[in-house]
Amino acid sequence: MSGTPTERGWDVGWEGHSLAQLRRLARLPLWEKIAWLEEAQRLAGHLAGRRPATPDATRQRRAPRSPGRE
Repeated sequence: MSGTPTERGWDVGWEGHSLAQLRRLARLPLWEKIAWLEEAQRLAGHLAGRRPATPDATRQRRAPRSPGRE
């Protein structure tokens, strides 16, 4: 492509890519940024070979045991 780069255009090379990426991410609403981060955390956990922690699983691990149970 020639001329000035556009948001929908495919730039050749990496020049300007990081700035364009930062601008795209800055425009996302907060809820979408949080969803993106949560998915990235799940993916990182999967790649690290552990099961991703869920709020329910965390509560189950922290729940006190009944008397008489080991």
